[in-house]
Amino acid sequence: MIPLLGEAAIAIGGSLALSLIVKATIVSTGALTAVRMARRAPASVRHLLLASGFAVLLALPAATLTVPALELGVPITQAVLAVPNPTPGTVNVTLPAVSSRDEAGGSPVVPARRFLSFGMVLLIIWIIGVATVLARVIADVRWVGRVRRHARPWSHGEAIVADIPGSSSLRGRTRILLDETAAGPITCGVFRPAIVLPGEAREWDAEELRRAVVHELEHVRRADLLMFCVARIVCALYWFHPLVWISWRRLRLEAERACDDAVLRGCEPVEYADQLVTLAERLIARRIESVPAMADRTDLAVRISALLDPQQRRGRAGFRLVTVVSMVAILLVAAVSSLRAVPQSPSSNALDSAAQARFEVASIKPTKECAVYGGSPTPGRVSTCGALAFMIQGAYDVYTKGRGFNPGVMTVAWTANIEGAPDWLQSELYQIDAKAAGNPPQIVMNGPMMQALFEDRLKLKTHLETRNVPVYELTVVRGGPKLQRSNTDCVPFDPMKPLVEPTAPGQTSAKLCGGFALGKGTMDFTDTTISNFAQYLGRNIVRRPVIDKVGMPGRFDFHLQFAPDENTPLLRRSDEVTGPSIFTAMQEQLGLKLEPAIGPREILVIDSVKRPSEN
Repeated sequence: MIPLLGEAAIAIGGSLALSLIVKATIVSTGALTAVRMARRAPASVRHLLLASGFAVLLALPAATLTVPALELGVPITQAVLAVPNPTPGTVNVTLPAVSSRDEAGGSPVVPARRFLSFGMVLLIIWIIGVATVLARVIADVRWVGRVRRHARPWSHGEAIVADIPGSSSLRGRTRILLDETAAGPITCGVFRPAIVLPGEAREWDAEELRRAVVHELEHVRRADLLMFCVARIVCALYWFHPLVWISWRRLRLEAERACDDAVLRGCEPVEYADQLVTLAERLIARRIESVPAMADRTDLAVRISALLDPQQRRGRAGFRLVTVVSMVAILLVAAVSSLRAVPQSPSSNALDSAAQARFEVASIKPTKECAVYGGSPTPGRVSTCGALAFMIQGAYDVYTKGRGFNPGVMTVAWTANIEGAPDWLQSELYQIDAKAAGNPPQIVMNGPMMQALFEDRLKLKTHLETRNVPVYELTVVRGGPKLQRSNTDCVPFDPMKPLVEPTAPGQTSAKLCGGFALGKGTMDFTDTTISNFAQYLGRNIVRRPVIDKVGMPGRFDFHLQFAPDENTPLLRRSDEVTGPSIFTAMQEQLGLKLEPAIGPREILVIDSVKRPSEN
């Protein structure tokens, strides 16, 4: 059960839509729970809690895209790592391991033709839902606008307002209007508020008229119409979420109850309850949800019960409480929007315990030429050559976080995911040879121990930042993918096990799952997931993050023939190699395509670094 929950959390963290749904559920549940706990508090307090919840929901999408992510590591069953094993001419590298193998045979995978991706279908459905809800809001606003335009000023109503204690601040900017078509008192206008009374208000006695005006003036003072507009926009954005609609209905109820409490400060509850019942009987069938209405029949029974309850606390929310709730809402936006679950290698504890580990002997020497870029794994030793920027990327990002790692095709121009690196860190070549005590795992030597070496010899200081940058989305072409399921025999790679060399003459090491070979104009992957294939393309080929939008499970064999060009800056070009570009080859040979988009990317920022010492 726990692994399933972890996988679900990682899937949610990798999807903006799913992340927003979960976060909206958390916020809505928290707001409704707080309202439940405050059931004996004044209605204005409960309304404040719900209004803050809607403000958080409105800010969540923008905050999720802009606030730096706070990653929560979730344990996974296998570390997504690779062991470099390059040889001259052909680069052989192991890609991520898996805990279980696909049992399907080697038959091609040809799913049904799809003209729209599943994500695109969901987006279209969401847009239709938003448009439908907003259309109802616009219709309500237009109806109220027509009522206001046809209504006429009523001087007697203005005189009533002048006699209401505490209304001086509202007297100059709130108009009292009379309309024969209005079924009951309503408040309209955000910046130029007005109270529209029905034509029959001329026949009301002074107390009835006063109660109606006090109720609607309280709506104006509280800016309920503005809050209603914000809440309806939130309901449109989350139209599929039942908790958001429950919160909306409760918000309307608490707004009316807060205004009822204002009326009760100057009248008897029974008289006011009788007036509400009388008004509710005259209401027309049409409900105007986007504006406050004094006698909405939906929750009238609840309101009257609260009016007649002598134990119910009443009053306005104090300035101190408003300030505290607002600050909590701001902190909630920052905290909830930044949370994101990411895979955490089971070796994290081991990496933490190895943070102070050091090589027994280590040398970093400049060189004019590398015999082989990258390095070859040897038990208890690290031997690698290339630009130091490439090695820093591996030590601080790849090996530390357990991501797919495929060196060998990197040239001295390596800059992927690194910012602030001086030119010499990217262009000058260095040979690193280091020996560790015993035979620690490669993930420890290439991660924490290499970090310690760089911080000692290079005086290196870094930090990580997450930004929205140009990416590619890996999707399926209209005709469907042309992928071959793998039936290769291999063993999973465990990054926490030290390497073991063959002991018997002629014995070869076991073939690890996820190998690839890169030749002149060819690229082959064996027993690889689409997600890891996308990761490799982004890190080593197109030099831009590639996000897997195919979503097809299983492991596959990939074969590509293409010609390196300006779109593959990390590969050397050659006049001897001819063929289509990587984009054309992907579509024609694999049935996949790379589409430009904007998405999150983690950047390793170098704060300071010095050339290494000689020893």
